[in-house]
Amino acid sequence: VINGYLTMDTLGALVFGIVIVNAIRSRGVESPRLITRYAIIAGLIAGVGLALVYVSLFRLGSGSHAVAAGASNGAAVLHAYVQHTFGSLGSGFLAVLISLACLVTAVGLTCACAEYFAKVLPLSYRTLVIILAVFSLLVSNLGLTRLIQFSIPVLTAIYPPCIVLVALSFCKGLWQSQGRV
Repeated sequence: VINGYLTMDTLGALVFGIVIVNAIRSRGVESPRLITRYAIIAGLIAGVGLALVYVSLFRLGSGSHAVAAGASNGAAVLHAYVQHTFGSLGSGFLAVLISLACLVTAVGLTCACAEYFAKVLPLSYRTLVIILAVFSLLVSNLGLTRLIQFSIPVLTAIYPPCIVLVALSFCKGLWQSQGRV
């Protein structure tokens, strides 16, 4: 279960949902019905994409003992597979893909966090973006294995309430006062 928390998909859904809704609104869409429709379409596209990625990773992981024996984390397994299958060119392509994926995630997460904290703290959006970027730069230099070791207790504490929030969002019609859910 803990390794499932490390994907942070539920946390991503909560944070990036805000980014998606704000992006839809920035295009001039104000109707709650249309915002919901477009958000569902975006969620379906993301869900299908993630499903394809996970099916591929399951396939790779099922045979990883032969290619990546003794790998310390999933990144090492993935690199060993790509290196074995595609050589150095494949490893370079994987590095570019992972860098782009991380950059997109970092930008989206930084924007969402800065937008939220700008509403609750007496700091400007720009200042918060700079603070979050510097913090991310420092944390990124820990290395994946140490970052995972640090993240497990934090994720173990915050993931169950996030799962409950997602589950409650599907049941919001059951409560009189929906603002709390």
